[in-house]
Amino acid sequence: MTLKLGNRTVYLLLGLMVALVVCVSIILTIRASLTPEDLRVAVMDEKVNRARIILWLRPGYARDGQGGNERSMLHSAATNPAITRMLLARGADVNAVDEDGETPLMQATTLGRVEVAKLLVQNGADVTAASADGRQAIHWAAFSGWPELVNLFISKGVDPNAREGSGNTPLHYAAYYDSPEAAKALLALGADLTAVNTNGSTPLHMAAMKYGSPEVAQVLLDAGATPKCVNKDGLTPLDLALLNQNGETPIDLLVINKSFEKVAEILRKADAH
Repeated sequence: MTLKLGNRTVYLLLGLMVALVVCVSIILTIRASLTPEDLRVAVMDEKVNRARIILWLRPGYARDGQGGNERSMLHSAATNPAITRMLLARGADVNAVDEDGETPLMQATTLGRVEVAKLLVQNGADVTAASADGRQAIHWAAFSGWPELVNLFISKGVDPNAREGSGNTPLHYAAYYDSPEAAKALLALGADLTAVNTNGSTPLHMAAMKYGSPEVAQVLLDAGATPKCVNKDGLTPLDLALLNQNGETPIDLLVINKSFEKVAEILRKADAH
């Protein structure tokens, strides 16, 4: 039996075929014009739908920057879990390193992106990987003040007393960068109060430096830290707190000094006992 098509049907089929050819041609033209930089801009701007389209057309771009000591796409996606999932699904290296030896997990942790950090760990991120200066993700978790990530990393086998190139432990970082909740989490999981860095400074010394951290100083003292320990410069934490009271700008005088005054007051009380 011969199937007969009317003129209208034939014209309709021809029109559909032409439209399909045009669509394919447009898609191929767009695909040919895309570069890895287009994806990187979409990723950094957190344009999820644009990134999805680019990855559909150019899935290989998910692996751009890997193996050449450059920032990978996953590094750039550290702020967005949806884009991170898309990149991982298309073969992005979860342990890619940049020029400083830092991984996407370190980047996400530094930025305090807990969901992204968890996602990377679930997909095989090496929680013990160290950057060129010896810092692990847990150092950045202490720096950023994220106890949830401190707990996660240690549960995956990270040493709570891991040391970076200058001998600082995560507890040193929590003290130096005024992260009391991270300090509490580290102490609960075995962080060493008496650990010293290459300058002989303990975490309590660090609480008396930089910004001055009265709350962390009190946390450390409550846990048994001694205010009389001396570093290689012959200074106690109280000595450092008193030295750092001498600000050089109005901001130092009005803001930073008040923190050091509080640290000094706390340490004086502890030293008197």
